[in-house]
Amino acid sequence: MPEMLLLGAGTSIEAGVPDAYTMTRTIVESFDPAKISPKLEWLKAHRVPGQRQGPSSGYSQSYSLSGHQIAIFKEYYPIYHVLTFVLGGLLMQRGIVGQLPRELVNVEELFSAVQLLAQRNQLEVAPFVGSWHPMVHLLDDRYSQRYAGRYYSSTEEQRFWEELRIPIAGYAKGEVFLMTSEAMTKRLREIVWIDDPRKVEYLKPIASLVGRLGKLTIATLNYDNGIELMSHSNRIQFSTGIEKWSSQGRFDFEDDGISLLKLHGSIDWIVGSDEPDAKRKFPQYTIR
Repeated sequence: MPEMLLLGAGTSIEAGVPDAYTMTRTIVESFDPAKISPKLEWLKAHRVPGQRQGPSSGYSQSYSLSGHQIAIFKEYYPIYHVLTFVLGGLLMQRGIVGQLPRELVNVEELFSAVQLLAQRNQLEVAPFVGSWHPMVHLLDDRYSQRYAGRYYSSTEEQRFWEELRIPIAGYAKGEVFLMTSEAMTKRLREIVWIDDPRKVEYLKPIASLVGRLGKLTIATLNYDNGIELMSHSNRIQFSTGIEKWSSQGRFDFEDDGISLLKLHGSIDWIVGSDEPDAKRKFPQYTIR
């Protein structure tokens, strides 16, 4: 019987790739403006949409912010706000069903929820949903309106907050959630991509097994490049079979080396679309 290895989700932790729960925290915190610059914590404290607030004793502190710091806030805060809202909702759902939220949610749950909210009006179940949580629409409306109606202690303060408005057009169309999903994907690649071959030296026993057997099938739940990097550094031929699957509809591997089945996908795969031709009468989505 041919040999096969199944690599679980924790296989890449030794290479420095966080587990699925730590990855959630890592991604969310990476978009926290205050993590980049502590001075931006003040802006976060005055972020609540539509909330009237009196003159802030810390307002003068805001003027010590540089243009770069303000740009960071404008780029990162909408994403951070969406992620904290969605994460809080997922944790609340555990409480609703009688579970004690002892840890953050799996990163795949977070991705799924954000993507579903981005596509919520295209879902088959959409006609049966009478109302979403008010914050879903508020976040998805023109994000610049989050400061509308708040109290300004001076016209100078008002001008300051006006400059921080972030226009994201498209009421109830999911743009802010789509933007968040795309930003998460880019950040995920930075987190799980492994560049240093020394980080995967602990996988060398797999290389020895391939050398002994000649051919080995590996099924992995990880979407990093750990096995690929190990194979390359040990001069072992490997294939995921994804290109032939996209073009022919079946997996076809070489007779030797590693046949790598990435069951949860791969961080370096992209979805493309081929136009119809003489052989294919309909458009076809492909993964490369």
